[in-house]
Amino acid sequence: MSKTIQGKNKIICDFCGKVKNEVIFCIGASSKNDWCMVEGTGKMTCPDCYELAMLEGEAIIESHIAAHNARVERIARDKFIKGGK
Repeated sequence: MSKTIQGKNKIICDFCGKVKNEVIFCIGASSKNDWCMVEGTGKMTCPDCYELAMLEGEAIIESHIAAHNARVERIARDKFIKGGK
């Protein structure tokens, strides 16, 4: 996340602690890994930690989907056992 350090806005990698001295956000695609917020984690990552960060984000999302599917299956099973009520 963006933080104020010594009166200046900076971005800190939540994985390795590297500091980016400028805060610039661009919307769109890039051909290289850059500073970004990782889906599923809400954490900022630097280009060096990108692969690790993406693996963590994917694992969190997969876990969330599995938990959701288990709840849906349990609800459907309970409705079936109770006769569809």
